[in-house]
Amino acid sequence: MRSLFGSLRSRLIALVVLAALPGFIVGALNAVSMMEHAQQTARASLMHALERVTHASATAVEQAASDIVVATSHMSSHERACPAALVSFAQQSREYLDVGIAAGDGQIVCDLPQPGRVGTPLARDLVRLALDAPARPISALVTAPGERLPRLVVLRALRTAGAASQVVFESMKFSHAFDLADDPIANEARVVIVDASGHSTELATAAGRRLQPLSAADLSRLDIQRRLAPTQGPVIFRAGTNLIALIPLGAPGMPDGILLDLARQDLYQGAWQQLRVSVALLFLALLLMLALVWFASDRLIMRPALLLTRAADRLAHGDLDTRTGLAPGTGEFSRVAMAFDRMAEGIQRHSQQNILHLRTLKRTNQLQAVLAAINAAIFRRENTAQLLDTICTSACAVDGLPLAWVGEANTETGRLEPVSWAGAESSFLADLVVPLDDTVAAGQGPAATAARTGAASVSNRFLTDASTAAWHALGQQLGIGSALAVPMGVTAEGRRRVLTLYAREADYFSVEEIQLIEQVAHDAAFGLHLIATEQVLAHASTHDPITGLPNDVLLKQRLADAIRHAQGNRKKVVASVLEIGFQQVVSQWGTQQGHALFKRVGEEITKHLPAANFVGVLTGARFAIITSDIDDMDKAEWQIAELADRLRALRVPMAHGYITPMARIGASVYPDDGLSHEDLIDHALEALTQADRDGAESIRFFAPDISLALQENRVLVQELHDAIGRNEFILHYQPIVNLATGALRGFEALLRWMHPTRGEISPERFIPLAESSGLIAPIGEWVVEQAARQAAAWARLGAANLSITINVSAVQLRDIHFARRIRLLLDSPGLRSSAVQLAMEVTESQLIVDIEKSIALLNELKALGIAIIIDDFGTGYSSLSYLHRLPLDVLKIDQSFTRHIDTHPLDQKIVAGILALAQSLDLETVAEGIERAGQLDVVKRLGCTYGQGFLFDRGLSADEIQRTWLRGLSPRQDADADSNIRPG
Repeated sequence: MRSLFGSLRSRLIALVVLAALPGFIVGALNAVSMMEHAQQTARASLMHALERVTHASATAVEQAASDIVVATSHMSSHERACPAALVSFAQQSREYLDVGIAAGDGQIVCDLPQPGRVGTPLARDLVRLALDAPARPISALVTAPGERLPRLVVLRALRTAGAASQVVFESMKFSHAFDLADDPIANEARVVIVDASGHSTELATAAGRRLQPLSAADLSRLDIQRRLAPTQGPVIFRAGTNLIALIPLGAPGMPDGILLDLARQDLYQGAWQQLRVSVALLFLALLLMLALVWFASDRLIMRPALLLTRAADRLAHGDLDTRTGLAPGTGEFSRVAMAFDRMAEGIQRHSQQNILHLRTLKRTNQLQAVLAAINAAIFRRENTAQLLDTICTSACAVDGLPLAWVGEANTETGRLEPVSWAGAESSFLADLVVPLDDTVAAGQGPAATAARTGAASVSNRFLTDASTAAWHALGQQLGIGSALAVPMGVTAEGRRRVLTLYAREADYFSVEEIQLIEQVAHDAAFGLHLIATEQVLAHASTHDPITGLPNDVLLKQRLADAIRHAQGNRKKVVASVLEIGFQQVVSQWGTQQGHALFKRVGEEITKHLPAANFVGVLTGARFAIITSDIDDMDKAEWQIAELADRLRALRVPMAHGYITPMARIGASVYPDDGLSHEDLIDHALEALTQADRDGAESIRFFAPDISLALQENRVLVQELHDAIGRNEFILHYQPIVNLATGALRGFEALLRWMHPTRGEISPERFIPLAESSGLIAPIGEWVVEQAARQAAAWARLGAANLSITINVSAVQLRDIHFARRIRLLLDSPGLRSSAVQLAMEVTESQLIVDIEKSIALLNELKALGIAIIIDDFGTGYSSLSYLHRLPLDVLKIDQSFTRHIDTHPLDQKIVAGILALAQSLDLETVAEGIERAGQLDVVKRLGCTYGQGFLFDRGLSADEIQRTWLRGLSPRQDADADSNIRPG
């Protein structure tokens, strides 16, 4: 556009065109006004015709309704034949084509068509409309078989004393109800009649000239059904290029009526004619003005301007001798030409001085530009490769420097290896071998010398210097006259970098330029070091230091990206969190071994998962896996299960054996379980929590009930805080019986929580919550205190040689002050008894976590007079080599072995083995879960010492124990006389 109006002549022409533009606008507005007026006139004419047709139709309907009233004034509403009065009316009223009666179901009861006419078909909907409105007539257009034009039918309910059940109808010709011939605009319109069934018929105009019929597509486009049905009066609207008039004639809700279709372009003929005349006159005037402007501007403006333009162009191309050639004068162009000539003389005078000065500064400025480009690249934090490329490319932009490259000194290979280069002839550098050994000719050039010495090395006579003799042939081929190599820092691996520049001219590098290039190399070395440092820090901020995998920051970013991609492609994303038991390994084997396991598991995951998966580390020493773009959830679940199986089969060597990682996985799915990365991670962690509670090594996908369960757990934890103070805990006692004699040996204390609103809550429900929330310590101390208090109370009643067993949590055993807390508690007044002993049950899986600490703790408890029972023996994974070192008193056989001992021989063999082991260690045994006589017989036969189970009794309150198992006791005066007696 700017080139189109760049000349003076084109601007003058544009001004003339702009001057004529208002005339065109006025003509266009006038034509628009005329077209609007024509359309308004057409609308008024059509509306007048519509109203006339509507009035005529309404008059015909009213007359027919009145005739029906007269004809049916003495008729019954239940006659099944044509009444005489109606027959007489039909014979006398020849203007009606048909008269009759229809029942409520639409069946014609009586039909009296005129001779040569067929009966009028009635739709059931019309009859129902008439019956629903007995006080007023219903009209409709109905097309009879064999007739082209529809009839105007008037229906009215026949009512005697009760509700109307029949309808009297009359049909008449419809053509007499409208006449459009005297309207000049309506006479040009298409006329379409639509009857009550939606059938359309196009009529010839009143003038007798048939128009082009409307197509089915036209009728469908106008949506006649939709527009007619809800309309109660004539309407006019635009449809495409036509003007449409609609007259609804039938009952409300029926589609019958008349449609008039008029082409709007026929209304604008006069306006278009006037517009064409106006435009033609304006165009002729415009052409005349343009011709005058053209010839005048050529003489007065264009020729002088052309001379000035040519002179300026020659001056711009370096012709400092150019002049305009215009004669001096007082006109504007003459004054401009004189000023131009003086300017050319001044430029010519100062040109030589500027050329000399520019030659001096050019190379310095270019080297400064190289320095600026490097500093800008450092500021942009380009990576190492980008910065090296920027250095080489910027150096080659300096005049006379066709080639630049950066090499790194590899002491292992003894070579200076090119890592980046630029220049038109730089392709040979990909295979360049520059030895660092100065005893060979190829190792004496500037590049190798700078790499060895760490100082700049220059050769301003590259093709004649003895030090570059090995490179003379290559220098002649490339046209090299000078070479300069400067050190540029070291890499992270300690390799020295060297920047080497080649110039075409001999004696190219002056002292000042060498110093400037050394400054370039110094800044570049600083930038490279800064980038390397930032890369290390950036990697450390986004990656786990043990495994090198992305940490939770980068992991959540990648998960958010995966969600956005899946949202656009309608795919799924699975976020899985993997727990390998890191804390347990650290507790048992130490931090170093735990880190070794964590790193090995990370390697195993990344090695065997598909490349599409993203693996990272979450806070808490857990792995997270993102599986993106999932179409098949079965395949994704299979991959997770296969990974878990592979990890369970992994054996990681340690100082004293092997470790097999635990593999519990919680997973959530986008979009089913959440729409954000925070939701997916949170829900996967909730699923992992549930997997931990499931036990073993399980895989759990998130489900809404998990969140509800966790919320319920949080509420229970809050209520656990106050349960002790509100005295909601109680102890029940289950008897332990000597299997040989049937005598009572003691009781196991069973903790019960009697919630004021929830009722009794089982220990399986609240003990894990107490352990995870840290409340197990105060609850455990309460249990010990209550059991000790009860033991002392029963001892005072005369009980002797009995024991009360207390279950101890793994969390309590990990407390280094546990034994000291128990000692302080038992030293309280009234809590020591020599007749009823306290015992503590621990599981073998709890002890094996740290065997040395476990031995020390159990010895402390033994010193307090507490017997030690190992619970659930045979279900754990501890080594039997440690069993003889533990200060145990009793082995308790898990009920999983006694449940089917009377029916499964294998269980009998296992129990027999446990009993033999206990006998060899001089330990007593308790078989729990005895509920049947058959179980009792087997464990007695195998030689078990004691038994416990529902066969003997359930857990009872202290009062119930006294009434059943301890009845008949008499109080002892010296039950607590010696509180320091320890059982033997």
